[in-house]
Parts: sequence; C-alpha cells; structure tokens
Amino acid sequence: MIDLESLLHARASSELHELEVFGYAATKKSLEEAIALLKDVVGDAAHSAVAAYGMLLCAKLSEIGSYRDDVLSMLDRLAMAKALIDQSICHTFPTVAVTSEVLLAAQRFADEATIPCTEWPSVEEVQDVVFKACVAYARVDQWRLVTRNAHGATVGVSVVPWPQG
Repeated sequence: MIDLESLLHARASSELHELEVFGYAATKKSLEEAIALLKDVVGDAAHSAVAAYGMLLCAKLSEIGSYRDDVLSMLDRLAMAKALIDQSICHTFPTVAVTSEVLLAAQRFADEATIPCTEWPSVEEVQDVVFKACVAYARVDQWRLVTRNAHGATVGVSVVPWPQG
C-alpha cells in the first residue's frame, strides 16, 4: 500500500513511478488518452485520479525552461487541459473540483514565487507543485470501466485487474 503522506513530499521526477501512484490511469501517455479513459471509468475516486493524472500529463509534457514565459506557457496549457477535461465529463463533480484545485495550486505558486522583473519559478518547480496537488487524488481501490457493445451502447461494467502482477 502506498503511503500518501510520503508521496506529498516526494519529487515526481525521480522518487516515484507513476504506475505505483496513479495506477491504471498512468497507462495513458497523452491528454487525449486520459480524457478517453475519463469517459469510461466508474466512480468518483477513479474520475478524480484520471482528471488529476491528465493535469499532471499536461504539466509533464510542457517544455522545460527557466524563463517566465516558459512558466506562463505551462500555466496556459494547464488551463486549456482543465477546460478540455471538464468539458469531456460535462463539467461534473468531482472532476471540476480536482482540475480547479490543481490549476489553482500551480497558478498560486507561480504568482507567489515571482518577484517582478527579477525572480520567477522554473517549469520544474511548478511541475513539482502540480504533482503534489495531483497525488492527493491518486488513490483508487478498484478500477472499473464501462463496457460497450459494437454500437457504443453501454452494456455493463467490468473490473480492471490492477495492479497487474
């Protein structure tokens, strides 16, 4: 079992494997894949985890840079990802709460760490803040997916065997 308290203090880049933290959601490698999964998962915990992981993917895939414009570009991408994620799930809770919290954490940190004309945070620092905000939503006890027939109609729910062993 993962100790969420220790995860909050860990760095995304080196100390943790995303599959251990975000489970089945971390099998997705793009925002588009995460959004597709979001439409098929069942349960608030799964919706929260996938939404958080989608936001994390967006942050991780941002260009690394040390200039203020690099951080602003990342924040813009996070805002667009939030809108796409929220829209894909019809602006329902808990998804909008998760995406709002992650975006606000990143924006607040960037604002508070900026001293106009002299200092600003790096993209990596903001990525760490995003990771820590997302980890709070990573726990899913059982991954369940909607089952669809050949015509796309929902016909049931299946359990995803996770973790894979």
